Amino acid sequence: MKNRYYLTMAVLLIATISITAQRHQSRNKYNNTDKCRTSAPWFDNMSDEQKETLKAERTNYLMDIQGDKNKLGELFAKKTTLETSEPIDNKALSKVIEEINKIKTSLDKKHVRHQQAIKAQLNDEQVLAFDNKINKRKGHKGNQGMKGQAQHPGIRQMKRKGQGQKGQGYHGGRGNNERAMLSDALKEQFKTAHFELMKEQQPLNNQLNELKAQLKTLTSGKSIDLKKVDKNIDQQAELKLKIAKLKNEHQQELRSELSDEQKLIFDKHKINKHHQRRM
Repeated sequence: MKNRYYLTMAVLLIATISITAQRHQSRNKYNNTDKCRTSAPWFDNMSDEQKETLKAERTNYLMDIQGDKNKLGELFAKKTTLETSEPIDNKALSKVIEEINKIKTSLDKKHVRHQQAIKAQLNDEQVLAFDNKINKRKGHKGNQGMKGQAQHPGIRQMKRKGQGQKGQGYHGGRGNNERAMLSDALKEQFKTAHFELMKEQQPLNNQLNELKAQLKTLTSGKSIDLKKVDKNIDQQAELKLKIAKLKNEHQQELRSELSDEQKLIFDKHKINKHHQRRM
C-alpha cells in the first residue's frame, strides 16, 4: 500500500510537469510578438505612423486568433475530462489530441503571417533587429528544452520544492516530505520509465529541431515563400502529434497501475492544475 502511494506521487509529478510546460509554451507563443515589438530598442525609433499601423495590425491579429484560442481552451478542458473518466475512451481522446494539434498548426501559420505583416512596415535595419530578437528567443527556449532532458522531471521537481518555497507547488511546502517518500528503488524505476520514453521520443525531437531550424531561415527577411513555410509547419505538426500521442500513451500506462483511490487523487490534482491555468 505504501509503494502504491509513492507511485501515485511520482506519476503526479511526471504528468504535472509535462502538461504544465506544454500549456505555458502554447499560451505564451501567440502573444509574444507584441512583447518583442514594444520592448525592442528600434521600436522607439519608429515613426508615429508606423506605430499606429502596427497597433492596428496587433488588434486585427488578436481578434483573428481569439476564436482559435477559445476553442483550444475548450479542447484542453475536454481532454482533461476524457483523461479522468472511467473507462478512458482512447479513441475520443486521440481525436481531441488531433484537434488540438490542428488548431495549434493554424495558429502557427497565422503567427508567421502576423510577423510578416509587422516586417512589411519596417526598414531593412529594423527587420534585421526584429528577426534577431525572434531567433534569440527561440534559441533560448530550445536550450531550456535540452536542459529538461538531462534529469528525470519528477526528481527535478521534488528538488525545487525542497528548497524552502513554502506554499508553492503541489500541497504547498511539502516538497521535502514528498522527496523523502520516494525510495531509491522507486526513483530508479521512474528514471527508467522516463528515459525509455525519451529514447522513443528522441528521433522525433531531432527531426522537429531540424525543421525548426529550417523555419528560422524560411521566415527571415521581408520576402518569404509562404508555401514552403506552411509545408514546414505541417511537417512539424505531424511530429508534434506523434510526440503528444506518445506522451499520452505513456501517461495512461502509468495511470493504469494506480488503484481507484489513487486515480482520484491523480485526477483531482490534474483538474486543479487546469483551473489554475485558466485563471
